[in-house]
Amino acid sequence: MKRALVYNPYWDTRGGGEKYLASVANQLQQMGWQVTVPWHEPELVKRLQERYGQKFDWAKIDTQAAELIRHGTILKKLGYFSQFELIFWLSDGSLPFLTAKVNLLHFQVPFTQVKGRSWLNQLKLKRISKVICNSQFTKRVIDQEFKVKSQVLYPPVTQHPPLKKTKTILTVGRFDNLLHHKRQDVMIQAFKQLNWPDWRLIVAGGGLKKPTEIYNAMGEIDQKQVQFVYNPSFPELSRLYGQASIYWHAAGFGEDLAVHPEKAEHFGMTTVEAMSAGAVPLVYAGGGQKEIIMDGVNGRWWQTPAKLIKLTRLIGANHDLWQALSEKARIRAKTFSEEVFADGFVQLVR
Repeated sequence: MKRALVYNPYWDTRGGGEKYLASVANQLQQMGWQVTVPWHEPELVKRLQERYGQKFDWAKIDTQAAELIRHGTILKKLGYFSQFELIFWLSDGSLPFLTAKVNLLHFQVPFTQVKGRSWLNQLKLKRISKVICNSQFTKRVIDQEFKVKSQVLYPPVTQHPPLKKTKTILTVGRFDNLLHHKRQDVMIQAFKQLNWPDWRLIVAGGGLKKPTEIYNAMGEIDQKQVQFVYNPSFPELSRLYGQASIYWHAAGFGEDLAVHPEKAEHFGMTTVEAMSAGAVPLVYAGGGQKEIIMDGVNGRWWQTPAKLIKLTRLIGANHDLWQALSEKARIRAKTFSEEVFADGFVQLVR
């Protein structure tokens, strides 16, 4: 049986990127590959299944390989990698020396200023079969930084069923301030100014730490109107998507994205999940979000909190407008389904 290695240095964050890599491992397994995932936590598959609500059928979690990749010598790493016919490697901005027959290098972050054109990185790239990005936004930056011609394979996005809609605005995103802040603080302040007593804002997300700073941003607001859902289960998250009428997203706001593109939303999986359930997305006009949403067709873009408030009032008060945007949002979301991802991935590895 052919052997494949899928490497991700961020499994413990369990965000959208981890869903991508888990799906890669799944697809390889279904294509007849024996898949190895280096990670220090033997229960990784179980935790991912709980988080994403789907079955992952992997052959092996290799804790020793995880230690080798982190602390082993270059010669030991090269020897280990040469055992595999295929390696799918998520970059953290650095490049590895890979020695499999097929080496697929994946970027989910538009890294800049990481010396991508240095002679050493260019040497490492000679062993790379294909460079794969999660969005055109990421691709443009990576191609420039590393002097490559990457391909785009959009993430696999779970499609959630619409439920009976409530007067709810939802936002979903990590509470950790890793490479880019989801700017839940901006949305809380905007909701205060919206002054809709019959509506509520639900701020859902996970992370390694509880969102104390965001809680503090609530100030005097009625906590019945702004509710935090920390590390929701998959069924709970699906219910939130199904019931939400409007979806907000603010990553990238207040940043100079020309200088720091990594602070934008690199794609926007939670936006697509919300759209699949019929929530109308209102997103900050930056990063990969603009590839998902056609402004005025299946959602709206905003540049300032004042515009976000104005658009929310317009859509929330006009059911026919909301209905039209909602229907188009659901249609658009299907183009990022797990089935579409599977077909694209098969084409990549042939």
